[in-house]
Amino acid sequence: MMWRKNWWNKQQTLTYYLDGYSFEFSVDLGCGPGIYGYILKPHTKYLVGVDYVPQPMLLQNGYDEFVQAYIQDYSLPAQCDSVFLLDSIEHMTEEEGRQVLDRIGLHRFILITTPSKYRPSNPIYNPHVSVWGQDKLEALGFKVHKYLAYLFDRDLLAIREPKP
Repeated sequence: MMWRKNWWNKQQTLTYYLDGYSFEFSVDLGCGPGIYGYILKPHTKYLVGVDYVPQPMLLQNGYDEFVQAYIQDYSLPAQCDSVFLLDSIEHMTEEEGRQVLDRIGLHRFILITTPSKYRPSNPIYNPHVSVWGQDKLEALGFKVHKYLAYLFDRDLLAIREPKP
C-alpha cells in the first residue's frame, strides 16, 4: 500500500496514476455527470460513460458516447480494454460488485476509486451500500493506493493490470 502525502485531490491523483497509460476503448461505469471525462479522455481513443440516470452534459466532458443502463446490466463491448469504476462500486452490494468485476474479467485494465470506510451518502439517491477496503481489493488482485479526498478521511485508488 502506498500513501501519498498531501494528495487530497482526486483529479490530481487520477492524473498521476494514469500517466503513461493509453487505451483504445474505455468504459466509465457509473460515470454520473462525467466530471472525470476530461482526465480519462487523454488516455483513451474512445470513452463510453454508463449510468442509469440520463446525463445530458456528459458528451461535453470528453465522452464519445453515453449509455443509459445499470452497471449490473451493462455488457462491455468486446473491444473494451479498460474499465473505470470511479466512486461507483460502493453503491452496489458486495455480491453485485463482485459480479461486475467477474464480468469485466482479468484481461482488462481496471481502476477503482472508493471510500476506505463507510461514509454516509444520500439515502434516497444512490446510497453507499458496501465498503471495499484495502484487504478486499488486494485479495481480488488490485494494487491499492491511499489518498486523502476529504479532511481526515482516506479514499482508495485500486488498479488491476490485465493478465494475458
